[in-house]
Amino acid sequence: MDPKNKSAYLGRSAHLAVMSELAARGYKVTVPEVDVGWDVLAFLETKPDVISLQVKSTDCDRLKTPGAFSGQIDVPLSQLMFGGNLYYVFAFGLDGEWVDYLIISRESLNDLRVNQGIGTEYKKGKKIHLKFTFSFSKADVKCGKVAFDDYRNAWTKLPSPPQVGGQAPAQVGAGQPVHTVAQTAVMSKLLRMGSNVASVEIDKILAFQDDEPGFTHIRVKGSNGIAAGAPGTYTAEVDLPLAELKLPSDLFYVFPFHFEGRCVDFFISRERLDDLRLNKDVGSEHVDENTGTQYLKLAFSLSKETVTCGGEDFDDYRNAWTSLPPLAGTA
Repeated sequence: MDPKNKSAYLGRSAHLAVMSELAARGYKVTVPEVDVGWDVLAFLETKPDVISLQVKSTDCDRLKTPGAFSGQIDVPLSQLMFGGNLYYVFAFGLDGEWVDYLIISRESLNDLRVNQGIGTEYKKGKKIHLKFTFSFSKADVKCGKVAFDDYRNAWTKLPSPPQVGGQAPAQVGAGQPVHTVAQTAVMSKLLRMGSNVASVEIDKILAFQDDEPGFTHIRVKGSNGIAAGAPGTYTAEVDLPLAELKLPSDLFYVFPFHFEGRCVDFFISRERLDDLRLNKDVGSEHVDENTGTQYLKLAFSLSKETVTCGGEDFDDYRNAWTSLPPLAGTA
């Protein structure tokens, strides 16, 4: 990644991370073709309301207090005062991850500016902007002396929240946006680590470096973990089309497994996984009775220390981002 493009990469990474968070909570998400102040649009199929969101992001600095950090967010004053029915999502990055979010309506943030005096005005070109400095600890978050605890990861305070226990659809139908939970999370991480990305189809992306030849094709197959006995242990399953797995190609698989608010990603080349299928009996083949399509089911058992699939050790593939060609040598 060219250093001059770092800001654009991190900004887009934050947008995708927010979209993944929304999709995981049951919203459908998309982006306007022309940016007029809305970065993300979120809605529920069962309700007519569409939520307009502006995403602002920053990388944070650690403070002396263990676990504490601070970050600054910049907002145009005219948007804050006259931006209509808009919600802000402020994404805060630390150590290569998006670790905290503040979700607040434009109206509420402007009220705090007027009545509590938060934010520092400055000129950016010909426009006036406000800079907000937020300080985080494990217990609270503040802007100046104003508490922002009520807005910390406050996804449920967005209008028309999904019903408690509701889940995002397991599949997305043809013609609908390709912004699925797993896909947007993986794209966000790749961008944050310096690889450019492009959506090809549902749960398939291209990863590449802008100034280098070659593209890496990636199939994303996410799954929710199911608790399995001892604390911190769980199982997860993914189904892969057998024809795609057998077809010679440079395809990579990424398996994001979500469990108890955490996500662990596994990376493996198509060639290596097919070799494990043939020589180590990893996975079980089955046929979809409705379509006749053959699949390979992979059943994983995970703990903090180990991960296995069919008795085979998969530890080397856990969070192995740098095994992807565009990120090779970036560790």
